[in-house]
Amino acid sequence: MSRHPSNFFPSTFVIFRLMKKTPFASLLLMALSGFAAQAQADDAADATTAAPAAAATTPAKTSNWSGSGQLGYADSSGNSRSQNGNAKLNIKYEDEYWRDQGYLTALRSSSDNVASANRYEGGTSIGYKFDARSYLVNTLRYVHDDFGANLWQASYAIGYGYVAIKNDRNELSFEGGPGFQRYAQTLTTNSDSRVTSTMAPRNQAIARLLVNYKYHFSKNASLDEALLVEAGNLNQYYQNDFGVTVALTKKFSLKATYQLRYNSDIVSGETVHTDRLFTTNLVYSFF
Repeated sequence: MSRHPSNFFPSTFVIFRLMKKTPFASLLLMALSGFAAQAQADDAADATTAAPAAAATTPAKTSNWSGSGQLGYADSSGNSRSQNGNAKLNIKYEDEYWRDQGYLTALRSSSDNVASANRYEGGTSIGYKFDARSYLVNTLRYVHDDFGANLWQASYAIGYGYVAIKNDRNELSFEGGPGFQRYAQTLTTNSDSRVTSTMAPRNQAIARLLVNYKYHFSKNASLDEALLVEAGNLNQYYQNDFGVTVALTKKFSLKATYQLRYNSDIVSGETVHTDRLFTTNLVYSFF
């Protein structure tokens, strides 16, 4: 029983910042772009040589479910020892009436057995469709970060969503509406560790905006960008994720992602406004 534009979002600042700060990331993104260009050329060649066969094939019915798991890990040893790992799980469901999503992420890093990153995040959104493009959405997000500006942050919002573009190459959607946020700031004890905030949690009404964009270079390569804004009178939170994905097989892909996070309300002298994260992960598609 069933449950009841063409130009991509600007990423110039993110790309240039990444290339300036991380030469390895620059080389990787250039390699991925070259791979994507080659994949697009292969698609064009396939379209001209195999058009009759494609026309005779009836596409199989797609599932309402989609999802993927990502995993990245690095371990170095010698004169020093460092370990870095991150994982993400993302599940989506969409039918005639509903547009739902849930995700979990984890990041853990240590150097010489001293933790330098420990971040966990989970969120969900439940959308009820008015038609093929517009929908009502409820969202919930929680973050715990021992080394961020906020030790923890919880947000809820309700709003209106609209799919502006959806075709073979481009996907662009917007969500916006009012909400509520509660957070506790992080305090530093020394250069190696943090303590639970002794400051009282802060509450604020927020305005939430989410912009999602995806561009398909070809059937094997794509880029995506997501901008999240949660702005209130005490703290303004901005998060931008820019990623490039290249398919290796039908189920496995490689993805490089660069994330920027900004909090306006920080403990002066203890934390900084901006956090940056670059990851390269192996992605497995479940459906």
